[in-house]
Amino acid sequence: MIPRLPLPLLAALLLSQAVPHASASGPISWDDLVQGWQDGSITETVLELGADGSISETAVNGAAVTVAQDASLTLNGGRHALSSTTQSLQTFTSRAFDNRGTLEISDCTITGNFNTAVSWYSYSSGGAISNGENARLALSGCSFSNNGMVSQTAGGGGALAGAAGSVMSIQGCEFTGNYVSFNEPCLNSPQQHGGAISSVGAVTLNNCRFSGNYVSYLNAGANGMSMAAGGAVSMATYGGRLEGDALEFHGNYTMGYAASGGGIDLNNNASINLGNAVFTGNYAFCTAGPISSGRAWGGALNLETGASGTLVSCVFNGNHASSMTETDSSGGAIHNFTGSTLTLVNCSFYSNYASSADPSLAQGGAIANEGRLRVIANGRDSIFRGNRDRVPALGGEGVSNAIHSKYYANIALCAGNGGSMVFYDGIRGEGRESVLTINKPDPAGYPVDGTVFFKAGASIDGLDTELYRGSLGMGEGTAIHGALDAWQGSSLIIDGFTTMDGQYSVHAVKPGSTHTVLVQMTDSMASATEENPV
Repeated sequence: MIPRLPLPLLAALLLSQAVPHASASGPISWDDLVQGWQDGSITETVLELGADGSISETAVNGAAVTVAQDASLTLNGGRHALSSTTQSLQTFTSRAFDNRGTLEISDCTITGNFNTAVSWYSYSSGGAISNGENARLALSGCSFSNNGMVSQTAGGGGALAGAAGSVMSIQGCEFTGNYVSFNEPCLNSPQQHGGAISSVGAVTLNNCRFSGNYVSYLNAGANGMSMAAGGAVSMATYGGRLEGDALEFHGNYTMGYAASGGGIDLNNNASINLGNAVFTGNYAFCTAGPISSGRAWGGALNLETGASGTLVSCVFNGNHASSMTETDSSGGAIHNFTGSTLTLVNCSFYSNYASSADPSLAQGGAIANEGRLRVIANGRDSIFRGNRDRVPALGGEGVSNAIHSKYYANIALCAGNGGSMVFYDGIRGEGRESVLTINKPDPAGYPVDGTVFFKAGASIDGLDTELYRGSLGMGEGTAIHGALDAWQGSSLIIDGFTTMDGQYSVHAVKPGSTHTVLVQMTDSMASATEENPV
């Protein structure tokens, strides 16, 4: 008799083509396999799915297929589906796999698996796969869809969850419509994270797509404060490390009293290192009441509490942080919190926005910065265009803004090696204690010989500017509201009417070096000069 485990699919599969490498040369029965896992006599098995089509069935007793510590399991799927259709409301798991050793899965569709944690004092994670402490998970060519976690208190990883010391290597996979959610009221403060993936270990992603994954907690109750973080991916604590290349994040979101990182959320010293990622239409949405400390942070990406990261050649388009009530909405694309460090190399931002019922609380059309922020153009242009903050919740234009620097946080811009930085949207600070540095030599060795342009009315407002090397270009209708300190060896390019209403000073570097001011006469400037000679 076949045991009633979450994936009877594996029973059919194993009865025909389960081959233990170390102990047999032909198929073995499901009963023998189960007994082998239990007594430890089978430690390495390769499973080949049969050619009889997709099998989906229900989990009854809630037990996962478990890969024990020091054991390994490889599943080659042939585009078959692994799914569970029963959604239990008890506090046990009905996920597909509980990996405590080494699990490798390729070419599978893993869909509809479901995990619950409804006790106020319970925690559970991983709707489809739980990757245990120090376990290794390798996925290739798989599709994860509609896997979920339902948690009244704390839960994470609608599809995948990784414990401390765990490693996930994910290649060529798609994650669609996975979720962590609970909509009933409670009296505590639920914390939910990672609609597709939640990990406190190491995660490597290559050539993967995340779309429509979400974390939501819509009803926290009068005494509760729900936290929803990382619509697609959450790296939630110390030691968490996310690396990846060639990635797409589209339409992922978080909804809750405190919603952060519609695409990705990092917390508690976690780190991120991504290249060639595209973030479109992701959002963080605050559901808090009008008198609250609710928030929406980072429509695409949120870094918080000591998190750090470097993003290279990434594009952010049409992401937003929003609230329908009078609460904080910061960073249409990215929010970088106090104590966090973010470096952006050759990244561009288009049409991102922050909105709130109180527009003054919607800050940072593309980026809201409270930590350490460096933006680099190295051999390629980095462009900010069409980003807006202070957008009213029910619609309106708002204010053109690329970066809002909060609480005296500083911003460093570097351009060179043939690359320029172009702002069609302004940069804003909250006090002259904030400093914008341009082309300041950096220990990391980023080039500083290029030009940072402000065009189409974009302004530097509410922070002082320090120009060290290369050029600062100011176009028609732009402004520098604050001091400009320039070092010899740099140049200021005036290409149209520009307002400068702060102190302008030049610092000597060495004898013979100069600071250059180049005024390129435009038609409007020429006409004005003829009418009002100077």
